[in-house]
Amino acid sequence: MLSFLRRDGLHVVIIAISGIDNLLTTLVSNENGQILISSRNDGPEPAHARVLVAVDKTCEEAIAAAMRPVREFVRGHRSGTFAIGLRNAGSASVGETTRLQAWYDGFAYCTWNGLGQYLSPSKILDALTSLDKKGVKLTTLIIDDNWQSVQLEPGKSDFYRQWSDFEANKEHFPGGLKSLITAIRSVSPYIQFIAVWHGIFGHWGGMAPSGKIAKVYAMRTFKRREGIFLGGGDMTTVDRSDAERLFDDFYRFLSDAGVDAVKVDTQSFLDYADHADDRLALITAYQDAWRLASLKYFGGRAIACMAQIPQTMYYSFLREDLPKPMVRTSDDFFPDDPRQVPPSDGAQRDWDMFQTRHQYSRFHATARCVSGGPIYITDTPGEHDLDLIEQMTAKAPDGRLLVLRTEKLGRTVGMYTGHSETQFLQVRAEHYRVVITAVFNLDNVPRTKLVSLSYCEPSLAGDEAGYLFRVHSSGKLLRHADGSLAIMELHFGPHDCHIITRYPVRRFQQTDVAVLGLLGKMAGAAAVIATTYKVLPETSEIQADLELKALGNLGLYVSANSRPLFGPVKVIVGGGPMAKVEPLGLDPFILEFDLEGLWPGENRCGKGNSQVLVTVIVPLL
Repeated sequence: MLSFLRRDGLHVVIIAISGIDNLLTTLVSNENGQILISSRNDGPEPAHARVLVAVDKTCEEAIAAAMRPVREFVRGHRSGTFAIGLRNAGSASVGETTRLQAWYDGFAYCTWNGLGQYLSPSKILDALTSLDKKGVKLTTLIIDDNWQSVQLEPGKSDFYRQWSDFEANKEHFPGGLKSLITAIRSVSPYIQFIAVWHGIFGHWGGMAPSGKIAKVYAMRTFKRREGIFLGGGDMTTVDRSDAERLFDDFYRFLSDAGVDAVKVDTQSFLDYADHADDRLALITAYQDAWRLASLKYFGGRAIACMAQIPQTMYYSFLREDLPKPMVRTSDDFFPDDPRQVPPSDGAQRDWDMFQTRHQYSRFHATARCVSGGPIYITDTPGEHDLDLIEQMTAKAPDGRLLVLRTEKLGRTVGMYTGHSETQFLQVRAEHYRVVITAVFNLDNVPRTKLVSLSYCEPSLAGDEAGYLFRVHSSGKLLRHADGSLAIMELHFGPHDCHIITRYPVRRFQQTDVAVLGLLGKMAGAAAVIATTYKVLPETSEIQADLELKALGNLGLYVSANSRPLFGPVKVIVGGGPMAKVEPLGLDPFILEFDLEGLWPGENRCGKGNSQVLVTVIVPLL
């Protein structure tokens, strides 16, 4: 996809469709700056390349206009293994859908950077114990690369390791994978999901021609094209005829061992084959096979990495008939690369793991909190920034940590800012009627910026009386009638960032009310799932009924002609008894309630033990 801002102020978006009818269609430019359409047909039959162009007044609107017919076209080309497999799999149950949401929302730990490239049960269990001692109760554990059984030719780098057997490698995991998972469940019983890593062709070097897997399945060896990662040479994998059986057998093995999800890496390897007949045999068959097996055994809980080749983006990740996988949409996290300061920008976005004790950890944390995607860390055991974890997460009633994902994914405000430009970067995410904006100083010197907040959408609804803006780091408040000319001055240190949240204000007679979500959290507004108000005329009170996904300090803004509310407030938390509570906090306009302290001790929210119900009753002023 390309987007251009024309001199007349209109945006032109060009989208090339790939992955349908065995076509790869891309956009390139020549020496004169002209845009060229380049299309490759891997199939034996003629096919039509398709490119859509849209023009609109904003880039977002132009993208939406172009994507509508793209989705319709992709939807009309459902056939083969996918269609048959979906009919056999059936629709997801309510319980499966709930567990999928818990998978998206769970705070996770990944072993990759934190534990190094030589895993063992003791390393993994020690890391979990270290986090548990700090009060960090994970929802998800991702066991990354280096658990599998592989073969490696002498003198070759680790990137040429070849997968040989389903079972974990015997040198470091002598008890096998199931023994490891059982030990993890014993040490960390609060962990809901355990995911394991594997490559799309098994491992970085494919599959071992002499391994156990090669003795069971039909194999194919293909030549890799030059000029790509690990370019040149041969790679062996299971052939198309056995791809579905391979993934069904492998994921059944993982499920029997207690694994709940997979992280499927190296997916760009699907397009690495030099010859068209190899690409024709592997690209679609492997996408069908692993996605259907992940749906069958894991309810669709999967992470797709290195998967941004056009064929997968359109064929797999625009599907509306399958659960959304997490898809890596950023560069990998490299803790030793000082240039990796800026966050990078159909599927569930994944901006990769990061470490909370790192020179730019606050940058990374802020970016992920406004991404709308998952958050997982890869800390070295014992090296944790607990305050940063506290700002990123909130506690479920059972003690597990959840991340506060926004309803819509975060998007950059400046579409045409280059990745390496040391300007201010603004990322905006919407959560129902709330807008969360993160502003990043990408320069290594202090700077001051007048941040315009007037671009925020959506505009005022009919029952709203204006907007309230609040800065996360300082708690600074700015009230504005409609947000059309809202400007805020912010001061930034080198590689510093701020989060500003815009809340709609509701007016009842002379009393203004705004629900601020969980205070002290970077994306605290995203903890609120639903809000309803009603006036109680017999008692001259306003009742706010809230549904939240987690506990914490709930904030409620109340003002009448710029006068604050003083005195206790009626509160009902988690189905418990009504209590008169003296609000916390120093700001007289913000009522702050400790929901964890008010929680009745057992989950009585009546929402399948997942959400927190809160009622706050304040007087009409």
